Amino acid sequence: INLMDVLQRLKSPPKWIFMENVKGFVDSETHHRWTKVLVACGYGFRQFLLNPIQFRIPNNRMRFYMACCLGAGPDDGFESD
Repeated sequence: INLMDVLQRLKSPPKWIFMENVKGFVDSETHHRWTKVLVACGYGFRQFLLNPIQFRIPNNRMRFYMACCLGAGPDDGFESD
């Protein structure tokens, strides 16, 4: 939650932000707020639910991943709303 406040105040925000969280994050109020902050700050994002087993890593645990890119939008393959 602190990251949401910090991101909105940065004069030079990072081009890329990567995050990982539990799979339930995608359905949370915090996720909803986070995506609103990203859009307000000019980021596009892609979201994934991935399990390391998919990559032959012996850890059967679904996780949420998000890649955020400053200035990216639907034409770049990113969500922006």
